[in-house]
Amino acid sequence: MVRLSLHVLLLCWYLSQVLPSLGIAIEGGCDTPMSSFPRIIAVQPFGAAFQAGGVRVGQLVEAVDGISLEGLPHVTAARILAERYALKDRRDLILVVRDHRPTPADRRRACLMPQS
Repeated sequence: MVRLSLHVLLLCWYLSQVLPSLGIAIEGGCDTPMSSFPRIIAVQPFGAAFQAGGVRVGQLVEAVDGISLEGLPHVTAARILAERYALKDRRDLILVVRDHRPTPADRRRACLMPQS
């Protein structure tokens, strides 16, 4: 008998909202064949995600400020991320991500930009 154990590690990042940009690009959503969660495809060097460290290409974005992004269309997930980061009535954006084994395409994208 083989026992399979599935461990999912969720990471919670508090991203300072003092920089002009969140600095991530995403792909995917329920209306794409990628995943039911948006996946980070780029982390820009001067954005809040890069400055926080630990946010990497290939991670799946599970939630932002307690709002689940599971099953949302790509456009809706991107809008929520942008709108929540634009709110300046608080100090931090809370981003919950899940590590995801990077695909060859993820690895190529990661080579194009410095990662923390």
